[in-house]
Amino acid sequence: MHKKMDRRFFIILSALLSNPLQAVIVAGANGGAGTTNNTTVAQLNSIVPVAFTNFDNSIQYSDASGTYLGYNASTRDVWVLTAKHITTTVAGSSLQIKGVTYLQQGSRISVPNSDLALVRYQNSLGIVPAMPAVSLATGTPTVGSPFVMMGWGADRVQGPSSGANVSDAVSVGGGTGSGYTWRSSSNSMLRWGTNNVSTSLMATLSGLTLANAFWGAYFDQPAPGQWLTSNEATLAVRDSGGGAFFLSGGKWVLGGVAYGVDTPGSSPFSSTTSRQGSYFTDVGYYRDTIQSLIGTGVTLVPEPSVGLLGLLGLATIRRRRG
Repeated sequence: MHKKMDRRFFIILSALLSNPLQAVIVAGANGGAGTTNNTTVAQLNSIVPVAFTNFDNSIQYSDASGTYLGYNASTRDVWVLTAKHITTTVAGSSLQIKGVTYLQQGSRISVPNSDLALVRYQNSLGIVPAMPAVSLATGTPTVGSPFVMMGWGADRVQGPSSGANVSDAVSVGGGTGSGYTWRSSSNSMLRWGTNNVSTSLMATLSGLTLANAFWGAYFDQPAPGQWLTSNEATLAVRDSGGGAFFLSGGKWVLGGVAYGVDTPGSSPFSSTTSRQGSYFTDVGYYRDTIQSLIGTGVTLVPEPSVGLLGLLGLATIRRRRG
């Protein structure tokens, strides 16, 4: 259990929104409600230096988000990595991946000393997702590294006007997160955004006994002239369990799983009052444990060759239920 020590930080519960199945909060007009930007892999690939191959691996799990890692070619087991703190699913629970139904096999598996959980699924016909497997990071991303965050969380409210030098968002002083009001909608939407790694708990608080090793990124408002183009992003309710990817050796790797946010201006890692921190469980730190839980000698396989067959201990940051 994580202790409660600082009331400046808040718990974000999925129950706060009735139908909050949309996505990461993006600063620019392209991330506001009612738009279709920051929602497709084509849009993402237009701004990244290497084509992003794991867009469809970001899935809705439970009442929040998760990442499809790959499958075991021998057993046809399908593996999903998500956040431990979101609503627990049980054996027999169903999951949809690209329109195919999978049933959970056994209980969700906790990754020790972390907010990570692994879930194993199978399809009754042995079908597996026709998608690339995810590569797990081998270490913590360095401070300053750019990354892509993805999730099925709440979108933001869009303001009445927009322009290159004018925010189209309804700005708030805090309490709802990210400096914006969250939107409640019945529409389901995956959204992506970008940021740069701002801090690593391992580097900042070395020697601390952790219940969850993580790294973080600050959310800054776009500069004048960038309101229509900024992809700067932060996490929102129900993004918990979503993936954060960065480039390593010229390929995309899963380096983080969405863990929580702090109240704008109260980050323990920044004195800038307008900043909010988004935090991600460090997949690289737990990589060996994740692989051992999936199974010794098991290789997560990319898409099949024949059709569809053949991833805070620190108390000042509160976990979000999505």
